Formats: sequence, C-alpha cells, structure tokens
Amino acid sequence: MKLKALIKLKGIANPHQNAMLNIMHTSSWLVQKLDAFFKPYGITHQQYNALQIVRLQLPDLTSVTDIRSRLLDKMSDASRIVDRLKKIGLIEKSISIKDKRRVHIVLTKKGNNLLNIIEENTVHSSQMMEILSSDEVVLLNNILNKLRN
Repeated sequence: MKLKALIKLKGIANPHQNAMLNIMHTSSWLVQKLDAFFKPYGITHQQYNALQIVRLQLPDLTSVTDIRSRLLDKMSDASRIVDRLKKIGLIEKSISIKDKRRVHIVLTKKGNNLLNIIEENTVHSSQMMEILSSDEVVLLNNILNKLRN
C-alpha cells in the first residue's frame, strides 16, 4: 500500500519528503513486527539488542556505558533495560574491582539459552524481508548507508 493511503495524506510536497516519511513509517512498522516477534520470549527488541551486545563482547566484560553506546535505539534507557534483564534473570551485574563506579554485565545461562532459542527462530522474523531480491537488499542497504553517511 502506498504511504499516502496508509497515513491518509492529501498531498506530499515532493518525492524527498515522501521518502523521508516512508522511511519513518516503515521503521515504526518494523519495530511493531519485532515487538510482536519478541513478546512470546518475554522481552522487547531493545532488551534483545542489549543481550546481543553483552554476548558479542564475550569474553570481554560489558558495562552499561558500552551497551548504551551500541544500542540501535538511541532513545532507549540502557540502565533501565539492564535492570529489567537482571530482574528476569537474563544477566548479572557486578561492581568492578578496579573501578567501583563501573558495573560489569554478564549473560546468565538462562540469558544465553534464551538467545539460542531466539536465534533458532530468527529465520521466521526475517521473512518480511524475503519479498526483496538479493539485489534489492543490497541496493536498500547501500541507500540506507548513504543516507546515514
């Protein structure tokens, strides 16, 4: 469905404005799809992103600052995400021996197991992108990278 019909716009000033609105709308749509995918696992897409950051840092330790700097959603509250993940037993926090102000974050066995289960099912979450050909995916990635650069 065209963006104009989706958001019930009477007119869009120019193709560049249309593209910008289309990217924003599609981003919101993707987030809704991701949230629906992660809901059965009891986590949000931001929490999944944080768990992945912790896992990918291994064997190095991770801090809240590290997570904050690498989260895809820059508006997320990394401290709150970490606290929620700790509360549900997916990560553990410990105070650094060298620097008492620094908190280290490690994945628990439960957290690692959850990531493994999610990864087994991740194929299903990317199905919405399978309508694009390999060439279209490459082109889309190139265009998005160009916009950010």
